[in-house]
Amino acid sequence: MVDFGSARVMDPVARLSSAVGYAYYMSPEMYLKKYDEKCDIWACGIVMYIILCGYPPFLGKTDEQIKKKVIHGIFNFDGDEWSKVSQEA
Repeated sequence: MVDFGSARVMDPVARLSSAVGYAYYMSPEMYLKKYDEKCDIWACGIVMYIILCGYPPFLGKTDEQIKKKVIHGIFNFDGDEWSKVSQEA
């Protein structure tokens, strides 16, 4: 679940600019190449979504399709899978 191959020691006030990682887990800020450690929280949210329903929130056949959906926040909770997920989750 974790790939430390791209891990770096970071200056706490710096913004990172290299877009690295799998398209499904990258935050909008990563695609815009101005991000910080908060992008890790985004990735945790993606993992939680997958745990709850079985698929990522931003689906696409290509990385570019996924990127557009991530940047525009296009996702939903409409599938039948969500009817089995508690309101608290």
